Amino acid sequence: MLLLTAMRVGEISLREVVLRADQRHVQPAGDDVVFLFNRAGEAQIELDDAPSRLPIRRGSFAAFPTGRAFRLHLLGDHDEAVLVLGGISLDRRRAGPLLTALPPLLFMCPTRDLGIAWQDATFDLIEDCARKADAGSRAIVQRLLETLFAITVQRALATEAEDRQRVRARSPTIGKALVLLQDRPGETWSVARLAEAVAMSTSTFARTFTALVGEPPMVHLTRLRMERAAQALTATDATLGEIAHQLGYRSDAAFARAFNRFHGRWPSAFRLGA
Repeated sequence: MLLLTAMRVGEISLREVVLRADQRHVQPAGDDVVFLFNRAGEAQIELDDAPSRLPIRRGSFAAFPTGRAFRLHLLGDHDEAVLVLGGISLDRRRAGPLLTALPPLLFMCPTRDLGIAWQDATFDLIEDCARKADAGSRAIVQRLLETLFAITVQRALATEAEDRQRVRARSPTIGKALVLLQDRPGETWSVARLAEAVAMSTSTFARTFTALVGEPPMVHLTRLRMERAAQALTATDATLGEIAHQLGYRSDAAFARAFNRFHGRWPSAFRLGA
């Protein structure tokens, strides 16, 4: 499995978080992949730029591939929620391009194939082995977390591919705009120019694109550029100037500022830490 070969787990941390009505948990940003598993009750995840809080219910698994900061609150009428909070360090040189191409938050809810009982048993084993100091137990924890994370990522990628196909089926013109952005992210695109390329009015194009894709055209373009930039920084020896030029930035400084706003690190620091 490609994801398992690229995403080898290094250091691991696990701890229990108990939320009550008058409490919340604040998780700062970091370099590790952070994950949550809800053991009991219901909680909600709050991201700084998310329009609403996202529920994480009993048996659900969530992962933050780029170590995004978040807050946890109790949800509903439950007296408390019990979650397993963990961090895993990955080989950024191998996994970096994959991680930066992912959404900031991934979910895996119980399904018919992987139900609550399966996920409960998996985390029982992870927690039991994590309490032991021997090498064999550590290896089991590493492989189980790699597998859980890989399943979560594969589901996210499959869903993203289905969403793109759905957009193209529902609106070939918006699908054409997506292809233009993906194939030529370095051009000086504007909403008006994209709308003209697909023969739509600017206002109709912007409204339809946002409704179908889930974010405005220029936000989507920035995301594409920053994902390509992270991949170039971790997988190539291209200079910052070359990467900036390829992605349509007029100067290294403008590119560096945009990269820092999106990833929370300057390009040079990102490359050194990859």
